[in-house]
Amino acid sequence: MPTYSQSFKFFSFTLDPSKRTLFSGDQEISLENREFDTLLFLIEHRGEIQSKDRIMEEIWGETIVDENSVEKVIAGIRKVLQDSAFQPRFIKTVSKKGYVFIHDIEEPVASDQNGLGSLAKPPEHQPEIGSKNTKKRSQLLKVAFLSLFIMGTVGSLLIYSFYRSPSDEDEIRRIVQESQMYESLVLYKNPTDFQESDLDKYWTKEIDGSASYDRQNIRTGINKLIDKGHKYGNETKAEKFEFQSVEINADADFAIVKTLEQWFITVYDNSGFLVKNKTVGPYFVSYAVRKINGKWLVEKSSTARATASPPEIKSIVSISEIISGKESYIQITGKQFSPNTIFIKIIGPGCPDTNPCIVPNSALRLNSELTENELNNVPITLASGNFYISVQNGESRPSNSLSLNVP
Repeated sequence: MPTYSQSFKFFSFTLDPSKRTLFSGDQEISLENREFDTLLFLIEHRGEIQSKDRIMEEIWGETIVDENSVEKVIAGIRKVLQDSAFQPRFIKTVSKKGYVFIHDIEEPVASDQNGLGSLAKPPEHQPEIGSKNTKKRSQLLKVAFLSLFIMGTVGSLLIYSFYRSPSDEDEIRRIVQESQMYESLVLYKNPTDFQESDLDKYWTKEIDGSASYDRQNIRTGINKLIDKGHKYGNETKAEKFEFQSVEINADADFAIVKTLEQWFITVYDNSGFLVKNKTVGPYFVSYAVRKINGKWLVEKSSTARATASPPEIKSIVSISEIISGKESYIQITGKQFSPNTIFIKIIGPGCPDTNPCIVPNSALRLNSELTENELNNVPITLASGNFYISVQNGESRPSNSLSLNVP
């Protein structure tokens, strides 16, 4: 097994082979063993297309697997890196050939043992001091180097006037993504530890005291969590974080960034009791990012709900005798159910339209069997009458309603 003396840094990520860890900024990200090995293998052979057979041979060895195993691992890596198969930034699919890692890697340069390299070697022959030929050559070299320096400087300025530094966009993407991870996975998980200086890492200060600045909104969100005695749980994660566009102005000091995001959020009280869990999104986010003293920082953001298909109910059947006032069990079948966020709304006698009865996701996960197409063994306790039942995935639009009669 090779021994590694350096890490691989790309975008906001750092892959450390010696410790078998992946970081996004300061946050460690979990990877399955084969996902880690495959990502490392592709990085080591970046720019080279690796066939599925080659990946299977390298990662699985003599274990017999099919191409689906490779596809699942690649999908898992892309999910962790928030990469897209259709607009890849890291791993590109080459039709009928395989996969290739396409992002640049920042690698530290290895030095010689004495730290000087070839520059430390003295010249074998020193010309005689004061030699006329030597002085003449020296003057000519100075003129040549000065000419090259001037030409290089002018050329650089001309090039820069037409092309923005390619590092700007990568840095903007890194700041935007890391700021959102830091907000949800660090600040909101530990709201009582918050200090104002924590915001200096990714956000601008308020210029005019406007509440539209992200800095103010984060501060407000933290205070609400503290007032309620709540905090985000370890299960909170970005299920989708896809960059749509990055538009940088001509002065290269301001940018508008658009993303498509979806978050799974869990909220606990200080005793460790799960208060709620929900999926937020998918929604589009527009970020205003500004360069201040050479550093890109997030200034403001706004969101717009993306259109997502709601779940659909096909049937509701009883799996135990339904008796008024007693706990009974039903089965709901349909499609596009999200087991981690789905909950049930019931409207009928005692459950008015303005205040429907709810079977929360926590109760479903505790008592029922949940899949994308079926909710089995759902507990209900209802009065006599006709009820209308619908389901909803977090903050998605509700499904259609089907009726259930309780004798």
